[in-house]
Amino acid sequence: MVKMIGIIAGLVVIFLPLLISLHILTLERQLVGEIKRFARMVMLSLFLFSSSGVFIVLEAMYHGNYWIYAAILIFISYFALIVKAIEYISEFSETRERKGGAFIVRSEEEIKFIVKTLDKLQIRFLLLTRIKSSVEKYKNAEVVWISRVGSGVSPTDLHRLLDVSLKFLLENRGGIIIIDCLEFLLLYNEFKAVAKFLFNLKDHVVMRGGMLILHANPDIIGEKEFNVLREEFPEATAEELLGIISPQGLFGLLEVRRVGGSESPEEKGEGDSRNLKEE
Repeated sequence: MVKMIGIIAGLVVIFLPLLISLHILTLERQLVGEIKRFARMVMLSLFLFSSSGVFIVLEAMYHGNYWIYAAILIFISYFALIVKAIEYISEFSETRERKGGAFIVRSEEEIKFIVKTLDKLQIRFLLLTRIKSSVEKYKNAEVVWISRVGSGVSPTDLHRLLDVSLKFLLENRGGIIIIDCLEFLLLYNEFKAVAKFLFNLKDHVVMRGGMLILHANPDIIGEKEFNVLREEFPEATAEELLGIISPQGLFGLLEVRRVGGSESPEEKGEGDSRNLKEE
């Protein structure tokens, strides 16, 4: 009777973690970034735990001190999972102390001012934009040109845009991401898909203590869609956001803006985000 219970317990230890791992595997394919690596560590831990079941069965059948190997595998699987969990929790708690978040800026001029100011302050940021000239214009920006032609990233490839953004966040803790071409993304994708992309990106940005700034105008994208986004992205002005990012360097730049921060006709022409013609 005891032998049978031991065998059954060993089989449960073998197959139950494997079934859970298969379920996590189906979810892991849809994950990116840090949470993807955490999922892989959980699967590895479950595999080691499952392997210990083999020695539990052998111990029940032959009583050959196989339990020692089972105990070692269980300890390793438990230790690896706990270490990764502590690392993950610690990183999350650290990012909660940093200033950041996700915000909407209505004005196109405000977005341009934020981008120029960050570049002048030599603050590293990621810019997802429709404007090709931005690729070489800003020295302190990592620019992703969104276009259906040339070397740009297709507006329909939202998953690639998410991967690029998460790679930037991994390399730049507390990084800043700016999206100034929402209407262009909506031209080639359903609103539901774009909103899912933005909400997913926001979660990763907030978790890492970064900032996501989105240019959205209800007159262009629609009042209903704008209100949906505003539930997750509170509105803010350029001054408010730059005051969070770099309060020390903001004052002088604001004075420059008030005195005469107008753009050249060339910049105005190439910066019209509502011009959606293909190059």
